[in-house]
Amino acid sequence: MSHTSPSKLGPLSHAQRKLIEHLQTGAQLRLEQSTGLYMLRGGAAAPTKVDTRTVEALLKSGVLSSGISGLCCLEDSSAWNVGESTSTDKRSTPAPAQEDVIEVLEHPPKDVVLPAFTEALAMLRPTATTVPLSVSTTAVEQDRKAVAQWLNEFRRKRNTLAAYAREARRFLLWLHTIDGGTLDSFDREALDRYVCFLGNPDPGWATPGPDGWRPLKGPLSPSSTRQAIIILQGMYTYLVKARKVADNPISLMLDKGSPAPRAARPAPSAQAMVRVSAWLPTWCSQAESERERQQRQRDALMWTWLYWTAARRFELAAATFGQLRPDTIDGQTAWWWEVVGKGEKVERIPLDHQAIEALLHHHGITEDQLIWHTRSHSQESLWPRLRRGKGRAPLSDDTIYEAVLRVATAAASAVEQLELSAIDMQRIAQTTPHHLRAYRNTHMFGKNVPARFVQRLMRHADFETTMRYDHTDEHHFYRAVVSSPITTDKSAETNSKLPPQGTI
Repeated sequence: MSHTSPSKLGPLSHAQRKLIEHLQTGAQLRLEQSTGLYMLRGGAAAPTKVDTRTVEALLKSGVLSSGISGLCCLEDSSAWNVGESTSTDKRSTPAPAQEDVIEVLEHPPKDVVLPAFTEALAMLRPTATTVPLSVSTTAVEQDRKAVAQWLNEFRRKRNTLAAYAREARRFLLWLHTIDGGTLDSFDREALDRYVCFLGNPDPGWATPGPDGWRPLKGPLSPSSTRQAIIILQGMYTYLVKARKVADNPISLMLDKGSPAPRAARPAPSAQAMVRVSAWLPTWCSQAESERERQQRQRDALMWTWLYWTAARRFELAAATFGQLRPDTIDGQTAWWWEVVGKGEKVERIPLDHQAIEALLHHHGITEDQLIWHTRSHSQESLWPRLRRGKGRAPLSDDTIYEAVLRVATAAASAVEQLELSAIDMQRIAQTTPHHLRAYRNTHMFGKNVPARFVQRLMRHADFETTMRYDHTDEHHFYRAVVSSPITTDKSAETNSKLPPQGTI
């Protein structure tokens, strides 16, 4: 790789000069995967967020190079003068004011892309594994850069980017270690081997590595395997057009498997869900420590919102006060949530009074104060962070999943207090975030809410998906059969009209 010489780079900004100075004194600059921002740590520098544009300018010019795990290194540090310019003139210049040392973006504008190709490449960082590479490191790096170019196309769709990067990283790890191939050598037979692997992986692939990432949680179901292949087919289609590979072997696969129609999971009764909601404050008050009480309160709030709003996990994780919109309907204050859903689509959904009351109670504010919060705290998350040491616990999809499991387990253990039936207890005990969304769908049909409104709340692209959760016709069918005269009117039972046993 060729690097720009100091004399050709041109004048450096205050931020660029001070960043180089910090790196020369032992500080480390790294792209944080959890935030998408560059952090400067170590040396004489306190942990500091660095403006992405400052870093990308130095990466583009060759002053910095990006390594694995997002670590950025200074190239030939002795050549870089941190004076007013990068010329060979070593005359010192006045130091900038302290606030100008590093340009920090505490709240980056929404139109700033963080940080494009560099981030996509970092998401494909090599995984520490005991399985040796079966191809050269040069080939591995070429494949990573090719896939990163594809991922970069989805940089404005954060959830899509994360899902595709996870699938691509898993595929590349298998390709480079187990199969011993590259993107260009991957063929139709190798595709069959990969499909078999996804259905029966080595147990070691389900073990988290040093960075906490694990390629698989276990064998993939047929539907998950199908989804993985569809994502990889899209990737190869792009790589062919970009002339990174010669052809797309996945396009030869005629049968990728049909999505199996899934029966909707039976929901607990609506009354059982109301009882659980009423019981949550009692559960929170039974915590044995202040930290446990805070965690239970947040768990309860998430449970309540997932059910009453029918939100998806990633939508809930991204919810902020600024997404709430007050309104007046029938002379009463009404609330809407402008949720950012699949495909980055922003849609307005009504908030049930249960969800709003839970939010007000948890934050200890009134409805008038909430209206003010939507403006003054617009970027603040609805979900309070829990302290862990000096930092705060990140709110992720897994955090929400674990919160729901804690509530479900506790509710099932309080079956006598809640007066739940055995069936309701079993169904609540097995509840996940997606199940809460499905329960809300089913219960709205049970309240005779028009199907078009149910679909709007669920935001299903396909109307048939919404209708899978409508059990009202099934219930009518059951009542019609079970309560028919032939089974309930004992006077109609005339054994004389039946043939003697054994004569049929």
